[in-house]
Amino acid sequence: MTYQHKKLIELSDILGFTFTCKECGISISIPTGEKEPKQGRLNKCPACDQEWMVTGNGQSNALTMLRNAFRAFSENSGGFRFALEIPAEPASGPASSGKD
Repeated sequence: MTYQHKKLIELSDILGFTFTCKECGISISIPTGEKEPKQGRLNKCPACDQEWMVTGNGQSNALTMLRNAFRAFSENSGGFRFALEIPAEPASGPASSGKD
């Protein structure tokens, strides 16, 4: 017998996107349901001015597309549910191989 454990997160479970500065460690979160951040808001860290992303570059455009995709799948009324799969917590003990 094979045992498989999956951990899925539905888009409705995701509350927002969090950005953490690699320089000073400050974090800011942008809720998924809110309007787009003002243009240039994520260009630099609000605490230490470390550059984050440039308006109109690949990361900025990808963030906009990601937020739009989340909205589209969240509003989906089709015949399926969409979820993201994340790593399951590893099992402990001798039965952790997943096979009988």
